Amino acid sequence: MSTYFRYWMFSVAALRAFGAIQAFFNSARLRTNVYSQKPREVTDLYTRLFGVWTLVSCTLCVCTALDPKNTSLLFSSFMSFVLALGHFMVEHFIYKTCSFRDIIPPFIVASVSSVWIGSMLI
Repeated sequence: MSTYFRYWMFSVAALRAFGAIQAFFNSARLRTNVYSQKPREVTDLYTRLFGVWTLVSCTLCVCTALDPKNTSLLFSSFMSFVLALGHFMVEHFIYKTCSFRDIIPPFIVASVSSVWIGSMLI
């Protein structure tokens, strides 16, 4: 198994942990940097929910990095990236809560991760 994949997953987990901390302690960040098109729709409750969801996905990344040969974990991680990608695409194109600039970082991480894990599952 590629050591680079493990490093990638640990890096993504670290980014997600940072994002979760931001969601819990700086809810204005989600309003200005993620959902900047409709910040009034981002409530404090939503930022905490976003933080918990991000921590769950962070945990999944760590578990996958620790056991990259576990196909159940790989598939779960793959789906978490696909769902994150879908979430941000829907928010941008349908609900118009995110600007294109807002979705570039999660789009890059989710796309690279989905393709990488997908190639490992085949």
